[in-house]
Amino acid sequence: CAGVAHGADLSQRFAEAVDKQLTQGDVLIGDLTAVNPVVAARAAGELSGEWRLVSEWSGETEDEAVAIAEDTVRAGGRVFVVSPAPGYVPQALLKRFEFEHDGVLWRAKER
Repeated sequence: CAGVAHGADLSQRFAEAVDKQLTQGDVLIGDLTAVNPVVAARAAGELSGEWRLVSEWSGETEDEAVAIAEDTVRAGGRVFVVSPAPGYVPQALLKRFEFEHDGVLWRAKER
């Protein structure tokens, strides 16, 4: 089905754009829906391992994800989400940070 191939192509292009945007020390936090294309491309060895992915796949709890984000931002690092919307990122992260559109992602900023 052409629709499936097109969807796979979009997912691949999104994952590549994420990888191109993120640099060493950056953190991407998201739920499975948001990060699945990135996880798949990374598992296939198609993406860099220089930045950190935090999701259900990586095993951190929601509280740990928020602590990682706080520590990273406090240290001057960058934290991103795919979408700053409930269901795509831990609710506690939405309460703790503001988000600014940056490339294909949204960057966490101190409130």
